[in-house]
Amino acid sequence: MKTETFGNWVLRRFGRDPFGIQLQLGRSALALGTFITLLANPAHVLFHSGEYGGALSVNCEGLSAIGAFCRLDVDADVIRLALAVMCLPAMVGLLPAFCGWLHAYAAFSLSNNAIGIEGGDQLTVTLAILLALASATDRRWSGFAEARRGVERASLIPSNVLLAAIVVQVAYVYVEAALVKLGHPIWAEGSALWYWVQNSGFGVAPATERVLLDLLANPLVSASVSWGTIVLELLLAAGLLLAGRSPRVRFIVLLVGIGFHVLIAAVMGLVTFAIAMTGALLLSSWRARDGYPLWLFRWCRNVGRRSPRRSSQTLNGPAYGN
Repeated sequence: MKTETFGNWVLRRFGRDPFGIQLQLGRSALALGTFITLLANPAHVLFHSGEYGGALSVNCEGLSAIGAFCRLDVDADVIRLALAVMCLPAMVGLLPAFCGWLHAYAAFSLSNNAIGIEGGDQLTVTLAILLALASATDRRWSGFAEARRGVERASLIPSNVLLAAIVVQVAYVYVEAALVKLGHPIWAEGSALWYWVQNSGFGVAPATERVLLDLLANPLVSASVSWGTIVLELLLAAGLLLAGRSPRVRFIVLLVGIGFHVLIAAVMGLVTFAIAMTGALLLSSWRARDGYPLWLFRWCRNVGRRSPRRSSQTLNGPAYGN
């Protein structure tokens, strides 16, 4: 039996074209989160100093000084809207190799110059930069075009390695979130969510808050939900790292993860965080070779194809929806 050389293994494992619709959906979600944050929050919210009537507090220390709010001597709201516009090409998938950098800079400026509330903005910066670097070899005009099948080139190896780094980064986010919770007594005793629901810094509606407090007043329910959150985060991290070549496992991780963050958004009002994590899950749990699990994805795949009746099995391998 002929032994495969290490070079051939690397080419087979990391030399395939990874650029498909799945990357664009992840990119669009990340850009959408940045776009909504910039569009919906005026400068006095993004840069509040914490003092009533105080001047705007823009962070320009260290590397943050290259952010747009520090480099441009223009009204902060004008810069904010300009950065929001810079997110649009990435959202619609125009020239991924170039426009990904526009979004990465907008996300960097928002995260590093403004006063953040939750970690979605910081994670978006990391993923946007890794994705922009990985897309340097993406020669498509539209991010919604299909990846080329059967192509193995050494020039694609760096892109695949960077995309693998995204998987590790997202898994690390879940592991860190779980371990940090274990270090707090209210999580260890199972009462954390009872306290969090009453946190005025999050958007829990009064009616929802009353219902949740009644449910979480039961120690068994409170402990189950609190510890269940920790266990779920660890399972999501393990699923991302251990799924290997199993598209079904990755698809389960994708659905469970998105459902988890939608629930958090509904309860705590962290909408843009949920959008950012949806983008992160799309980038880390869906491969170009996995097929298209839902009719919408298959519809996107068929747009512009000359022969829409050709089998998705032939081009993409088994689809989840079949």
